[in-house]
Amino acid sequence: MPHVIKYFEKLGDEYVGKLALPFIPLDKLQDLFHMPPEDPMYEMFPIHEREAKFFCEFAQVEIDISKYDYFLDYYE
Repeated sequence: MPHVIKYFEKLGDEYVGKLALPFIPLDKLQDLFHMPPEDPMYEMFPIHEREAKFFCEFAQVEIDISKYDYFLDYYE
């Protein structure tokens, strides 16, 4: 299941871009966002400090939550 990280301006919520993610097992994402196993995670989920740290380490992406608002999103 492909997911990406989308990020937006903090002021005005203007879309800035997206970060491609390598394959991350759904169960890892469910654990990270405290979602039940039956949730397919098709919605957008806000990324805060804890989640940002996971993605920086696991997916080798740069996230600056002081500059942008980030969300995990399902991407078809």
